[in-house]
Amino acid sequence: MNNDIKNFLQEFLADIFENACKDKWCDLNDIKLQDCYNTTAAQKLYIIKYFGAYFCDYYSAYGDLFKLAKENNIYDLNIKSIGVGSGIDLCALRAYLRNDASFGINYIGIDKVKWDIGSNLHLTIFSEQWSDGKGIVCQGLNEMTEREIQQTNVFVFPKSLTDIETPQLIEFAKKIAKRGQEKIFFLNSYVCDGTTAFGVENFQLIAAHICEHGYKPMNGCCVENITRAENPEEGLAKKFDFFKIPDQITQATPELKKLCRHHEPIEASCRECNIGFYVMLKAKYIAYNTVGFYRPNRNA
Repeated sequence: MNNDIKNFLQEFLADIFENACKDKWCDLNDIKLQDCYNTTAAQKLYIIKYFGAYFCDYYSAYGDLFKLAKENNIYDLNIKSIGVGSGIDLCALRAYLRNDASFGINYIGIDKVKWDIGSNLHLTIFSEQWSDGKGIVCQGLNEMTEREIQQTNVFVFPKSLTDIETPQLIEFAKKIAKRGQEKIFFLNSYVCDGTTAFGVENFQLIAAHICEHGYKPMNGCCVENITRAENPEEGLAKKFDFFKIPDQITQATPELKKLCRHHEPIEASCRECNIGFYVMLKAKYIAYNTVGFYRPNRNA
């Protein structure tokens, strides 16, 4: 079964890479791909660099989430993925559920940025298993209604906590405190530079607010605990047998400008171009936690 995932990763990324090589990248020079994905060209490069590694991160995190849900006898999961982007976490979720048919799943991913690359991806990968709720929609966290909060028992932040301003996080926490279900779960995947996980304090802000209004962490859950790789320098291919990035991608991306169809060596801007990057291949970028809360007294 994992061969299906490996084949998907290789074929999908190879296709994206081939398509990306037709783009003009001049406007993307000197940007950080993790901070700028408003154009289709930027989205393609983002996916090439991060998709495989983040897929592994989410795959592992969803495994921990399902274990926690089972321990608390919750098998119907209404998932809201906030800042879903291209839907990498949805792809990982679908892949993981091929090994576990215990759960009833309804999934909606929201993002204020419309990802053209991911708009149909969630409809194609492992789609025979189950159907999503509304799939992926263009919506910001501040647009989530109290009714939507009330219908959701799993909140996923896929590398997105650092993108959300504090007032929105506080308002979100207030809605949970007012309308949240008696048992709720959070899956938080953090942006990580290999050493530091960013955005942890943002989740701690949410957790502190809802705990002030009656929620308590489930047994064994700790907001401060972050799952990291035991061996940070270990290759993801050793940790996940389905992880494989096509060789033509890993070899070409550091010198990406050589593949640019608009590259003119005599132009100063082209000589100074540093569009190249390295694809994420190591386990040191894994950083996530899954935390459950319950409310023993609705009037607390």
